[in-house]
Amino acid sequence: GYQRRVHGERIIDLRVLLLMETKLKFWEKWILGIMRAGPIPRHLAIIMDGNRRWATQKAGLTDKTLGHVKGALVLERTLELCFQLGIHVLTVFAFSIENNSRDPKELNRLFSLIREELAKFTQNKGIVDRYNVRIRVLGDLSTLKARDPEAYEEVMTVQEVTKDNTDYIFNICWGYSGEYELTQAIQSVAKSETKLQSYNDLLPHLLVEECPDLIIRTSGEIRLSDFLSYQSCLSQIIFLEEFWPEFGIWSLLKVLTIYRRNVHHQQRIKQLQQQYETLDVGKSK
Repeated sequence: GYQRRVHGERIIDLRVLLLMETKLKFWEKWILGIMRAGPIPRHLAIIMDGNRRWATQKAGLTDKTLGHVKGALVLERTLELCFQLGIHVLTVFAFSIENNSRDPKELNRLFSLIREELAKFTQNKGIVDRYNVRIRVLGDLSTLKARDPEAYEEVMTVQEVTKDNTDYIFNICWGYSGEYELTQAIQSVAKSETKLQSYNDLLPHLLVEECPDLIIRTSGEIRLSDFLSYQSCLSQIIFLEEFWPEFGIWSLLKVLTIYRRNVHHQQRIKQLQQQYETLDVGKSK
C-alpha cells in the first residue's frame, strides 16, 4: 500500500509523489506555442532510464517498482508535450529483451502497467482522439503473451483500434533490442530477395522504419543500450542527468535548445549522405 515516510520533520504521503496532472496548463501551452516557431524534430526517441533509482535515491521509497508507476505518468504527460509541439513520431524504449530476467515482482508490476496504460488509450481515447494517434508496440512479445495474456490482448487491441490513425505515431519498444530488430530485418530481406544497395533500403524491413532526428537518454548513462542501433547513425543524441520520473517540460525545452544549435550541421550531413547514395559508387560492385 501507500505507506508514509519521514523526510526531515515532514511526513509525506507516497500518493503525493506519484500523482501528476497530465493535462497541460495554460502557461505550458503558451511556452510550447513559442517553441513551435523554430525547428522541431519530426521523430523523437527516448530511452526512459532511471525509474528504480529515482524511487530509492530521490523519493526514498523501499519499493523501487513504484518508480515505474511514476515513470508511466511522466510518459503520459510527455506524449501531450510532444504532440502539442508538433513532434509527429515518438518512440520510447520501454522494456528490453534483457529485462525478462528481472525479479518476478518487478515484471508483474511492469506487465500490469502496460496493460493499464494501453487500456486508457482504448477506453478513454483522450490523447488518441485529440491528436489522431496510431499506437504500435514493437519487439518480441512472446514472453508478454506467455506471462500475461491479458496484457498481450490489450497490446493487440490498441494496435487494431488505432491502425488507421495517421497524424501522429507512438511507438512503444517492448521486448526489444537492436540485435533482435536487425535479425528480423535480415530474415525479411532474405525472404523478399530484396537487393540492398543503400542505407535506406533496409529501413522498410525494420520495426522502426523512420530514423529519429533526436534521441534522449535520461539517468546520466552515456550509452544507447542496443536501442535503434541501425537508425541512430545520423541522429542527434543527448544524455540527461535527471532520472526519467524527473523529466518534464523544462527538460524537453532544454534538449530542444541543444537540438536547434546542431540541426543545420545535422541536415548538412544528411544531404551529403543523399548525394552519395545517388552516385553509383559501390552499387554495382
